[in-house]
Amino acid sequence: MRRNDEAGDVQLFSRLYRQHYAAIHGFAYRRLHDRGAAADVAAEVFLVAWRRLDQIPAAQLGWLFGVAHRVVLATNRAALPLTASLEDAEPRVEAGDLTDRYEHFEELRHVAAAVDRLSLPDRQVLLLVAWDELTGAELAAALGCSRGAAAVRLHRARTRLKRELESPAPTREWASVTRLKGLEE
Repeated sequence: MRRNDEAGDVQLFSRLYRQHYAAIHGFAYRRLHDRGAAADVAAEVFLVAWRRLDQIPAAQLGWLFGVAHRVVLATNRAALPLTASLEDAEPRVEAGDLTDRYEHFEELRHVAAAVDRLSLPDRQVLLLVAWDELTGAELAAALGCSRGAAAVRLHRARTRLKRELESPAPTREWASVTRLKGLEE
């Protein structure tokens, strides 16, 4: 993005804000589980964007996600969870009985447990692509690396996830989902 004049800057920023606020807020909410804190993160991200309007690359959303990630980490390292969680995700079943819902929930639990066993960098890459729907260029911008390096990181994370999904017995339970749904064994 290039700065033209103040009126042009306002137009550029307004477009950037309208196009990407919901995605940035959603990103922060999925990591902090607090709408107010997510709104604060989004506000900080767009303040940084305004200050660096002339430095934002073509992969705007990826750059904004990179800023959002750093703001989330800086928000409160001790008190806030830093890993994305599937606690808020409920199985979506169009039609069916409780047996169908339970089977889908069990599948979600299995996937969530596999994701939980991955390293934080692997989870970050997978969730940026799966939840935040970043493109290759946006992922690279969010991770602060080249597009090729981002593709390699994504491929490796997917390979590790596949291995975890195929493992017969998970080494640890995803207790937060179990507690959330009242299915502790």
